[in-house]
Amino acid sequence: MRCFKVRALLSKYLDSELGEDLSAEVGKHLAKCFACRAAEAKLRRALDLLREWPETEPQFGYDALLARVNQKHVARERSVPMPKLPVPRWAAAIMAATSIAVGVALGIILPESNVPTSLPSEQQVVNAMDLHPYDVVEASLTYSLADGDQRPIEKRELQ
Repeated sequence: MRCFKVRALLSKYLDSELGEDLSAEVGKHLAKCFACRAAEAKLRRALDLLREWPETEPQFGYDALLARVNQKHVARERSVPMPKLPVPRWAAAIMAATSIAVGVALGIILPESNVPTSLPSEQQVVNAMDLHPYDVVEASLTYSLADGDQRPIEKRELQ
């Protein structure tokens, strides 16, 4: 048996979930292979540590609910209270509403500086679309020869 197969079966081997034949094969391999024996020892140590942990029983019903409420209450007591604002809440709300109103008014009154005053030139459009000038010329000729008909040339010729 090969190492990768033995290592895949180690967990079942340690839990005695393998059949007698397969378990005997894994045992023979472990007797010969130092690396797999080390992996088995490492896994055995991990399982031993897990078995040392105390088993917990799930809490259902009212007792569990009370425990969660008490935990939340304790957490609230430990939390740091939020500092008081130097101004009353209604004053903060008025300041927020005023700043929004001023922002909207300025947006309406002042002209937008990022809107172009004129349309871009054909050259700017070609550069922005990363086209070559001959692509634009070809499209222009195709459109002008068709008298504005945008159907493919093959369909126009059939009619």
